[in-house]
Amino acid sequence: MARSDKRQLEREGFSKGFQQVAKQEESPVRDRLWKQDEIDITSSQAPISPKPPVLEETPDSELELEKSLMNVPSERTKEALLEDPWEKDKAEYKVDVLELLKWSIASDVEHEHSKGERAITYLMLDNYYERVMVTGIPDLNLELQTGEEQAVYYWFYRKSYGYGYTACPMGQLELAHKLKWSRDRVKRHLASLIKKGHITPLEKYKMFQNYRPQVFEVAFPRILLQRKIDQIKDEANRTFIRQQIAKFLGESGPEHEAIA
Repeated sequence: MARSDKRQLEREGFSKGFQQVAKQEESPVRDRLWKQDEIDITSSQAPISPKPPVLEETPDSELELEKSLMNVPSERTKEALLEDPWEKDKAEYKVDVLELLKWSIASDVEHEHSKGERAITYLMLDNYYERVMVTGIPDLNLELQTGEEQAVYYWFYRKSYGYGYTACPMGQLELAHKLKWSRDRVKRHLASLIKKGHITPLEKYKMFQNYRPQVFEVAFPRILLQRKIDQIKDEANRTFIRQQIAKFLGESGPEHEAIA
């Protein structure tokens, strides 16, 4: 078959194919199908929001890990967040001491405990004691007690102020028995407390006929502090007066010389 004939047949085939496609596109059946498809597509779409949709960002795993690490509290922060259990619960242990002291407790099984109208048999400790005689106050140069001296002073305080007196008789043997110490150990601490001015033996009440021991005056902590402050004020006032007198004499000296 010649080439010209072959080309002629191809052109005729293409022409018939185009004509067939054109007929199908112009078919009323096809138009109905296309319109139905268009209706289905448009009706199945979701209504369009007047505002543009907000896209949620997908959290990056590394970013989230970094944020979580940043939010982990430090050890100090954890300790600060923890509440001291004692501060939380100590209200449960609060007590009215004066109410407890109204009770008189029997010393044997033959008697009964009883409660009176007022507190009895108790010791009131001056809370200035710690600052004045144990820990000290800055710039005051107070005489402070050692641990063993505190034990000795306690018995002097109890036997004097505990019974409403500023002084009490106290013997070395009695202290040795109470503290379970040797007599030499007691004598050493007595001498130290006397030197510090916390106890003072009263000369007119020395040991009486081997019956009553030496009487000591016992320093009351806040009174001891008051005397110390007053002493400092007096010394400061005296120093100021001396300075003023010296200043006055220094200024008036040349005038006296000129008059002379």
